[in-house]
Amino acid sequence: MVEVAQAGATLRRLGGGTAYLGEDPGLASLYDVAVLSLMWSVLNGFLHGAALLGKVGVDATRFAPIAEHSIRTIAERFRTGSPRDAGRVP
Repeated sequence: MVEVAQAGATLRRLGGGTAYLGEDPGLASLYDVAVLSLMWSVLNGFLHGAALLGKVGVDATRFAPIAEHSIRTIAERFRTGSPRDAGRVP
């Protein structure tokens, strides 16, 4: 039988970081959808860009560092919040 402490350590290694999001169980699910939406948008954007560049002979591996830089630049903006937070979006 697996001990609880050992199981917890294994789950942390497999699941990466976790965050307590409050008592509302629906909020965790909503965060999950929000993160998946972001993840798939980024992945599909990269694949679309790679396909466009591939048509003119540019390998996705040549595009990847430029895409990574752009993603990091955009991710830095996340920390400043959203215009919606300041009431500037309808």
